Amino acid sequence: MKFTRDRYQQGSLRRVRRANGPDVWEFRFSSYENGVRKQRQLTLSAKKFPSETAVRKKVEALVLRLNSDSPAPAIQEPTLAAVMEVYSREEMPDRPKSQQNYRLLMNRHIQPKWGSIVISEIRPHAVELWLKDMPYSPETKRHIKSMLYRLFETAMKRDWFEAQRNPMSLVRVKGRNRIVEKVVLTPEQMLVVRQNLEDPFLLMTELSCYLGLRICEVLGLMWEDFDPTTRTLSIKRSAVDGVVADVKSEASRDVIPLSENFLGFLLRWQQAAPYSEEGWMFPSVVTGRPYHAGILMRRHLKPLASKLGVSRLGWHTFRHTFRSWLDSVGTAVGVQQKLMRHADVTTTMNVYGKAMMDSKLEAHTKLLEYAKVGFCGVAGQRPTGLSN
Repeated sequence: MKFTRDRYQQGSLRRVRRANGPDVWEFRFSSYENGVRKQRQLTLSAKKFPSETAVRKKVEALVLRLNSDSPAPAIQEPTLAAVMEVYSREEMPDRPKSQQNYRLLMNRHIQPKWGSIVISEIRPHAVELWLKDMPYSPETKRHIKSMLYRLFETAMKRDWFEAQRNPMSLVRVKGRNRIVEKVVLTPEQMLVVRQNLEDPFLLMTELSCYLGLRICEVLGLMWEDFDPTTRTLSIKRSAVDGVVADVKSEASRDVIPLSENFLGFLLRWQQAAPYSEEGWMFPSVVTGRPYHAGILMRRHLKPLASKLGVSRLGWHTFRHTFRSWLDSVGTAVGVQQKLMRHADVTTTMNVYGKAMMDSKLEAHTKLLEYAKVGFCGVAGQRPTGLSN
């Protein structure tokens, strides 16, 4: 018969003296496996946790998890630190880079200010004032607010906090995000890149610029993904800071056809590439594993910026260039979305929609020709009868 409980489990806590060494706290609780109750014990150092209050805060997230199947909260007012621990264990996204960014927001910003406060006492106005005084850009502040929103959603979903509306939705962050102009290379500038880099770093830039691959996808390539018979390259995984993970989205997973020229690039590199026991296309000569993109950018791309006459040069510059060149050759928006491997066409248009100046001028000139503007006499002079 399956065992069910009709009350919340708070666990028992006692301080135990030891003959040798500092005292310890023993926190005893029950867990249930296949309906069978088992006694568990967690031992904590009294030196690290000198008071019962400190221990209770430490085990708070554990008590929440033990009572996670209860219809009401086991702890009436959990602290935000406990919610963060549950979020980190159960709600964190799969992508390593996202995990890294979320933990940074929680550990550096949210935990020191709000971690010890029960969630019902964290007021939107207080959060808004706190964000206003932070010495960061509006974009960073919005990231922090979004992280707080996710934490409150976690608490509300588990009935640890009752509210008709997520309180963090009331928080407003003023100020515009910093506008950073996207750098797009011309074919002539890309030729300079090719003249100043050698493989494998040259081929990495070509994969990014001519196929639109993200650098994490380039570093995640294995030789099994390359099929010279069918002339295709499969995008199956990514590598971020040496950590191999899934691609960014399902739309990113794709099979890309290769032209004759690009097929030759890859075949030549296949003959010259360092041996990799795991089969990586671009293994580090030191570790045999995928490179770190940031290190490669600092060593090989940044020094080229001055030669190209651009303010900066990063891996995503080549992907932006790929998108703009698609505009230049008149590629339909729907095809661009597929080539960029975006789940939503609005991302293709809004985020990567910077066409090159020559293309814009050509398009505008064609429009004026179509509308027969400037062909009624002297260029720039309006025909008689037109209002100003």
